[in-house]
Amino acid sequence: MESQQQLRQKRKQLFEKINENPFFIHGSLIKTKKKCGRKTCRCENGDDLHPHTYLSTTHQRKVTTSYIKPSEMEDVAQAIKNYRALMLLIDEISRVNLALLKQGKKNSSKEKKERKYKPLMIT
Repeated sequence: MESQQQLRQKRKQLFEKINENPFFIHGSLIKTKKKCGRKTCRCENGDDLHPHTYLSTTHQRKVTTSYIKPSEMEDVAQAIKNYRALMLLIDEISRVNLALLKQGKKNSSKEKKERKYKPLMIT
């Protein structure tokens, strides 16, 4: 079992990792093939359709899709990976906080004053 000091140090390191990748997006990439609409294009007969990539996101139960340019695809894919890594970090921080709580040790008033992060305000 880790000591309270080790757990606090681990939590501090996890918070520092969060700041390493500030660009993240909660969403999924969707790849499709479509006709372009030009009558003289090779895709008109349905043989050779054009590839398109969209970003699907959900906000307040509303799903939206946004076209992603080929030049942006790598950055968006990395942002989605960053989001997934962020969720793993938050889960690990939660486990550390639970371990601290189970040890019966509450944060001292001094530690609360030394925090560099503010509580999240969710509306």
